[in-house]
Amino acid sequence: MSFQTPTPAPAMDAPATVAPRTYHHVNDLTAAQKVALIDIWKAAERAVPGMEMSDAVISKFLTAIFADGWDTYDDSLMAPRLPDRKLEQTSVIAGKFKTDLPNKGNPQELEVRKAGRPAYLKVHVGGPAEALGWLWTDAQGRTANKGYIELIQDEGRLMKKAVLKYDWNETLRVLQYNTQVAIFIARHRILAWSTDGYRSPAKGEDNRWTLFKPLVLASVCCGNIDVWWI
Repeated sequence: MSFQTPTPAPAMDAPATVAPRTYHHVNDLTAAQKVALIDIWKAAERAVPGMEMSDAVISKFLTAIFADGWDTYDDSLMAPRLPDRKLEQTSVIAGKFKTDLPNKGNPQELEVRKAGRPAYLKVHVGGPAEALGWLWTDAQGRTANKGYIELIQDEGRLMKKAVLKYDWNETLRVLQYNTQVAIFIARHRILAWSTDGYRSPAKGEDNRWTLFKPLVLASVCCGNIDVWWI
């Protein structure tokens, strides 16, 4: 992914440059500096599918840069990490096991794989083709044979519910992470301004742009199926 750092025009009510100083709060920024930071988000929107956010959220982004007490005395910034998906974010309950699941000829010892325990349908999106995949699992994510499951609904309805759940949670997961990436880039810019003045560029910014992740929805991978009638 390749980006060119946007260079905003200076605001009419702000000087073209600002001398080095300490930044504690969003109100310490000039109008031109705020535009330069918002352009981080706008550039990411153009390059990262699914990044689009409302103007209200973007305005909160500026406040969030300083919301946890960060200021330019702290230059030990750590890049955010995209959290792993959790089973409960990608699975729906599909029914119950009709009998204890086989255990290589031995009695089934795992409680979650015994008769009457809940079974789940898990949706997976991945691979170079961003293909959609499905797994039947126990409550701990171990795979199970569909033949051992007494379904509570027909398979098509379960799939649609799983897609809806996946998309909801994946949107939160990726956009929250991308917000943290935008804040990370913004803080590096502000640190550069604090030591070298505005419009000094932040060193290494090109590498930080690659941290943004695209939003890939299950509903898109399976042809935008209608899940809203459930």
